[in-house]
Amino acid sequence: MNGMEMMLVALATLLVALILGVAIGMLVVQLQKRAELSRGPSMQRAQGGWYLELWNVDQGLRFSTTFYGGLTLGRGLPGQNSYDFLALGNDVCISRQHTLIYEQGGVMLIWNLSKTNPTKLNGVVLNNPMVVQVGDRMGIGGTTFLITRMMRLES
Repeated sequence: MNGMEMMLVALATLLVALILGVAIGMLVVQLQKRAELSRGPSMQRAQGGWYLELWNVDQGLRFSTTFYGGLTLGRGLPGQNSYDFLALGNDVCISRQHTLIYEQGGVMLIWNLSKTNPTKLNGVVLNNPMVVQVGDRMGIGGTTFLITRMMRLES
């Protein structure tokens, strides 16, 4: 090999090493983010959270969860829950991310996330966020849920 070929090989080797380094760095960042998400509830417990209990009026099923910040309700199987998602079953009219419950100004609000099926609160279609409280009925997809408990957790 002449000097020019050796320089090209060295440059190519350096470029491969640089690309691998960037890829490894991106992988490490993704792993750190996943670790933070998996620790999310315990890290945020100090800030307080909420306990929510829903009753599926149509099927007689109870759903409950603890959440911090906001809670997305959507289609999914039991066991697919996380600290910010509650799976409500496989009603095909429930979107994967259908409804959001969140705190703002000391009250809990509900908001429709679905583009195809509305969320109703006490029979009223949500066009804007509305205050939600114990005793309210939420129509999500083709299913009605009664809010049986909703309380702030002590920090």
